[in-house]
Amino acid sequence: MKSFLLFFLLFSYTLEARELKMATIKSDVDRNTTEFLMEVDDQSTIHSIRIKTTTHSGSIFEDFTVSADEVMSSGAVLRMERGYVAVRMEVEKTFSITEGGGIILDYLVSGVSGYREKMTLKLIKKGSDFVLQTNTGAPINHFFFKGNRHPVLGVVGVRDIVLSQQ
Repeated sequence: MKSFLLFFLLFSYTLEARELKMATIKSDVDRNTTEFLMEVDDQSTIHSIRIKTTTHSGSIFEDFTVSADEVMSSGAVLRMERGYVAVRMEVEKTFSITEGGGIILDYLVSGVSGYREKMTLKLIKKGSDFVLQTNTGAPINHFFFKGNRHPVLGVVGVRDIVLSQQ
């Protein structure tokens, strides 16, 4: 009986939780596709983020989840490349797991010099869902990362991030 009750409790939690697809991420460096997902409960409280990358053939290249607590306290590494933190996500101090707020993408422009840049976005609650927006309020659900190429070393970082709604 105890095992049935435990199964019921676990199953009922999974029914209440849902994943929201926030954005698709592509680049000119590889042919992989990354999905940025958020797990929310029935009250639309954010519990975690999930980064799922598939190759052009459809096999899973990378799939990991970071708890909202971890993102809130120390941020999350979204992409490592050749031992470098290529893209990292942090949230602003006023960010709320129930209402959203500012998201900061910190990305490596040059692994040669260590130069990094930051881009600030907004995660806005709309009804029971969330949407990503630029600072000017334009909705976005697609990121395209352009590689910063060195003539001898190849790709050394991110030259530009193109945001769009598709």
